[in-house]
This record gives sequence, structure tokens and C-alpha cells, in this order.
Amino acid sequence: MNMIEQLANKLNFSYTLSHPPVDEIWGVMENGKWLGLLGMLHRGECNFTLNSFFTSIERNKAFSMSYNTIQDYVKVFLRVPAPLPEWANLVKPFSLLIWGLLVTATILVSSCFAIQAVCQGREWNTELGLLRAVVAQSALLRSIQSPRLLMYLWLITCLILCAAFTSTLVGIFTRPDFPPRITSMAQLFAGGKRLTAHDAGAFTSDALKNTPNKTVRSLIDLYHEMDKVLASMQTRSHGFVGSFLYNRLLFRENNINDWYTMNEIFFAIGHSIAFRKNVPWQAKFDRAIKSMAQTRLFEHWLKTEIRSLKYTFEPHDDGDQGVGAEVERPLTTNHL
Repeated sequence: MNMIEQLANKLNFSYTLSHPPVDEIWGVMENGKWLGLLGMLHRGECNFTLNSFFTSIERNKAFSMSYNTIQDYVKVFLRVPAPLPEWANLVKPFSLLIWGLLVTATILVSSCFAIQAVCQGREWNTELGLLRAVVAQSALLRSIQSPRLLMYLWLITCLILCAAFTSTLVGIFTRPDFPPRITSMAQLFAGGKRLTAHDAGAFTSDALKNTPNKTVRSLIDLYHEMDKVLASMQTRSHGFVGSFLYNRLLFRENNINDWYTMNEIFFAIGHSIAFRKNVPWQAKFDRAIKSMAQTRLFEHWLKTEIRSLKYTFEPHDDGDQGVGAEVERPLTTNHL
């Protein structure tokens, strides 16, 4: 509404809003006839579209598209992977190599202590009290007759290992560990996931239907109901292909905050307002829209709308993500 009010003030015209199309789709040609919102425009039921559209060759032939209002991207949206099971936290502080070396060293040291005790005519288990240090338990050094240098080296090693294990475990409990995120289409398909999109007569769903990539066509599930699209994404079985600008608002309205996007971009394309062909006043609209786009007014309105929904997004290495996709960070001195 900010855009139409600004245009009305700038170009000095009044307007009335029309009802949405009965079929509730954006606009697609079927059997030589335009349907949806673009169908209303093509039949002369409205003068131009308030909603902006992706430009395409087919739409440019039937309509006059305005100067681009804002740049948008069609990307794959995924939910953040579920955290690893809690039992894995106990083994996560060390790698498999470190665990293997630790077990091997414990067996060797205990064997050496036992052999030494037997050679000195004592019970073999009299020196095994030193193994208590492995689990951060104190050892009675007065009852142990092992060489002091070897004993001190072992105790210092256990102290370092216990400190490393404890500090790493605290960090894991503070910030839960998650599996690696999917960052490419190859990883998506290799993981057995599929793609989904909202089949509402939009440019994206039409392009996915007609893509020459047979692999994508075989792994895409299109739904007319947005609830089914969001449900398939929520189960982490599908990646949602859609407009970056639109989906951010869609997810906020449906309380889906733990999302992120992959690096790969399906389309990089601009939004435009559609007019009927050869209308005499489109040039004035183009000049006004161009001036607003160059001053980044459309981006300002978008950020204002997002803030009104109390929603923010932060850049991430794998793309942009929802506010819930960034897991809580460990406590630092900055929190004091």
C-alpha cells in the first residue's frame, strides 16, 4: 500500500482496489487464456496490478512490465537440521582418534603399573589407584610406589585431558551440536530429499514444471495448498523453492523461524508491475517507479514491514536464515 499511495500522490490520481481473482492464483496461461490476477488485467477488469510480478518472455508478450521495483532471488529454503541426540554429547568432546589414543594409553599405563608392582613383590592392583585420575578422582599418592617422574607425567596428562573434556562438554551443553547443513543441490538429492513449491500460477512453479532438467522435474512436488507445502518443509523431507522476499514474510506469519537458504540460486530476477499493452500513461509510472527504486524506497518499505512483524534475519555462511536458525552461543565475558 505504501507504493500505490506514493504513486497516487506523485502522479495525482485516485484509485480503487479490486477483489482478488476467484481462482486465487497469480497469473498463468492455460489453453491460450490468461488466468488469475493477470487474467483480470488481460480482460480489462483492472488497469494495473498492485502486486509485483517476476518478468518473463511470455508475460512481456501479453503485458507491459514496468521498471523493476526490487531485485529478488528464487532459492531453496530448508529447515535447520534437528540437533544430535543428547547421548552423543558425552563422546562429542573428543574425536575418535583421541578416544582411541586415550584408551590405548590407559591400558598401557595400567599394564606397566601392574607389572612393576608384581616385579617388586606387591599385589598387582596396588598401583592402579593412579587410574582414578582419568575420571578426575584423587589418588592416594602415599600408597603408590611408582617412579615419581612417571607418576607426575601421568597425573599432568590426566589433568589436561579432564580439563579439555569438561570445558568442551560445557560448550556443547551451552550450544547444542547440529548435523552439517545442506548447502548444494547435490547434497540435497544425495540425502534423499525432494523439492516442493506452491502451484499458484506463479512464475516459479511454471518454470519448475517446464525445466529441461529431468532430475529436478522428477524430484519436485507441487501443491495447490500452501499448508501442504509448509508441512512438507516442516518435516525436513522437502526443500521449499520460492521467492526470497515473499517467503521471509510467509515464514514469519506461520511462526517458522528455524529456516535457512542454500547458496545456489534458481533465478535472479526483478519484480515489476504489470500493465495492459500500450497504455499511454505507463511512461509516467515508469519514471516514478524508477526514481523510487534508485532511492531504495522499496527496500525501505520491505524492512519496515518486516520490523512491524518483529522479525529479523541475519546473514549466514550458507545463505540467509531465520531468527531461530541461529543457535544460542556460549556464555562469554561479554555477558557479565
